[in-house]
Amino acid sequence: MAILWDADILWDADVGWDGLSVPGPVSVTVGGVAIRRLKGSLSIQRAVEARSTCSLTVVDSLGTATFVKGQPVRVLTSFDETLFGGVVDSVKVAYPAIGSDTTLHTLRCVGWVSKADRRLVAESYVTQTAGFIVNDIATKYLVPEGIIIGVIDAGPTIEQIVINYVPVSEVLRRLAVLANLVWGIDEDNILYFQERTTVPAPFQATPAMFDNSSQDEKASEYRNRQYVRGSKGSTALQIETFAGDGANVSFTVGFPIEQVPTVTVAGAPQTVGIKGLDPAGAFQCYWSRSDPVVVFTAAPAPAAAVVVTYIGEYPIVALAEDFAEIAARQVIEGGTGYTDVIDSEPSLTDAQAALDAAEARLTRYGSIGSTIRFETAVHGLEPGQILTVDRHRGGGPVEMLIESISIRELRFDRPIYTVTAVEGPEQGDWTGFFRRLSRQKDDVLEHVTIGAAGILLILSKHPGDWEWDDSGTTYTVYACHTPDAVGPPFPEAVGVYPC
Repeated sequence: MAILWDADILWDADVGWDGLSVPGPVSVTVGGVAIRRLKGSLSIQRAVEARSTCSLTVVDSLGTATFVKGQPVRVLTSFDETLFGGVVDSVKVAYPAIGSDTTLHTLRCVGWVSKADRRLVAESYVTQTAGFIVNDIATKYLVPEGIIIGVIDAGPTIEQIVINYVPVSEVLRRLAVLANLVWGIDEDNILYFQERTTVPAPFQATPAMFDNSSQDEKASEYRNRQYVRGSKGSTALQIETFAGDGANVSFTVGFPIEQVPTVTVAGAPQTVGIKGLDPAGAFQCYWSRSDPVVVFTAAPAPAAAVVVTYIGEYPIVALAEDFAEIAARQVIEGGTGYTDVIDSEPSLTDAQAALDAAEARLTRYGSIGSTIRFETAVHGLEPGQILTVDRHRGGGPVEMLIESISIRELRFDRPIYTVTAVEGPEQGDWTGFFRRLSRQKDDVLEHVTIGAAGILLILSKHPGDWEWDDSGTTYTVYACHTPDAVGPPFPEAVGVYPC
């Protein structure tokens, strides 16, 4: 049985629910061409620092349309306000009726952040602001993909960062955490990296606007004491003196040794080899990195002064505390009021860098997160905006960060926005939440190095010609046997045997 597609089942940019031409519908274009979509199939999810997603079903009555991964998609209101911008990520095709040409194409689309996911960064910077780094990366990797650079705040200065082939999105996320900023690529293809309070919402949310609202508190990310465990720092030059006894061949210094030490015995310089690598007996003493023990081939003489001069290494642990929050929790909970969290950042090789990272995390997550969700038909709210919310049933107005917005259609011309706003740390989307949980078990942060050490290899292509030159080469020519014109074994043969 054929299905008749009428105005109650599909919407397009020109025809309303009653089949008449009406102003103001939400319109969708794919590859720059307006499409007809199945009623109620449009769904949009947008979150701060995460990919936007969109799904819809296109009704192709002639069965001739083709949609492919990567086609640009835009969803607009009648006032040219962008509800979604991105590209097709996947296509599912269905044929609902035998004998009918009508085809349904269900499109799954992702926002422009996907462009930042697929480019890898190989760069290093010394003493630059986070904003400079973001702007440089965006210019090199995102602008060629069509991304427009918007507001980029300077943020703090980073002593050194080495980025070894990491997706742009991951680099921006890391920098945002370190700088206590937020980042994203909005629906109009514009990159931002800015303070949370930079963009206020265009209006205040009041209880009268709230449909189907709820409010709760979450403290999954809360802490008032933040530890950051870094890698290993370098000590100042250490000089330690021991006395030989004629028997002891091992001398333990105060720190694990980072670099080749200088060793003297009774003022005489000693040759220094590497334990396990250099042949035994070839050097007067041996050392190994991250090992505090210097071993001699022969025991220094009794009372001989053994002097080891070296650079040591030590584990970095930084602590940042919010004393006001601690006191507040003490009043509520009793006890110390402490809520401790430790994060491992093995790429940090400087104590000050570790302390900066701890303070940034404490600023970001040092308050109890309050979440409010409500529905509104008023357009203008965006993830990342600061919304003043007059909370339901008292509590007074409070500034909250819009974390995410879901959009669905109540009618062809009336999108409904489900807004999630948070006070305190962003909870993030579920993908980001589980990704953070999995990374809590990582002992080594791969690829990204922030601090005083790191090696970056840059691959480079160089066109060139390979010229052959045979000048000066002597060749020996070997002739094949030529049979006689007559005579055995082939009297008729004339010419040369094949070689």
